[in-house]
Amino acid sequence: MTPFYEDDLAHIHHVGFSDMVQGAAPGLLDVLREAGITDGLVVDLGCGAGLWLRDLIAAGYQALGVDLSPQFITLAREAAPAAELRVGSAHEVDLPDCAAVTAISEVLAYVPPEGRNVPEINALFARVHRALDAGGLFLFDLIVAEPGERMAYRTWRTGPDWAILVDVDEDTDRKLLTRRMVTFREMDDGYRRGEETHWQRVYDTAEIEAALREIGFAVRSDRRYGEYELAPRRRAFIAQKPLA
Repeated sequence: MTPFYEDDLAHIHHVGFSDMVQGAAPGLLDVLREAGITDGLVVDLGCGAGLWLRDLIAAGYQALGVDLSPQFITLAREAAPAAELRVGSAHEVDLPDCAAVTAISEVLAYVPPEGRNVPEINALFARVHRALDAGGLFLFDLIVAEPGERMAYRTWRTGPDWAILVDVDEDTDRKLLTRRMVTFREMDDGYRRGEETHWQRVYDTAEIEAALREIGFAVRSDRRYGEYELAPRRRAFIAQKPLA
């Protein structure tokens, strides 16, 4: 099985890359409240280390978190002990009746190795629509295609006990982003080196909006969650199931 947020990368992502979820949380809560959703169950697909689940519970919601990484679920239990947690794929988990579904930080863009056998995202949209209460919300963001240069860069970041090197390359013909990561994490006897490669689908904004509308959602997209602006080439989708 291809590694996916195993111990070291899950730890590094949690302590070094949680700013997006924390920055978006106030805006996400505002969107829920503006839609009249002030309580009930919120399902978070790709819940990661559980910081958004923690904020949901603090705001008075029930929360169910789903993530493919057992290591993330372990961290989420510490961050949000009152949440229900499941290890599993967003594309396969049974969705209960709920007030809202979220998938924050481009989690629905992840695809199998080399972009083979990509799950049909429209099927997920339909499952979410069936699970939502009338008036319920589906909030998520994706990497989207835009005019200009393809995404291709190398970067690195360090923390007190870790370092990560990242190589990103976009295949515009296949609409596929490859992110290769080398990690170093301090252990008792030195630093442990690890490697993971993730693949993400690049989507077309208009096609996603059209697919959501065809299923029955009212939808708009934005570059922000409230005051929090997403990274370049990311788009937030706010889809609502009609009241009747």
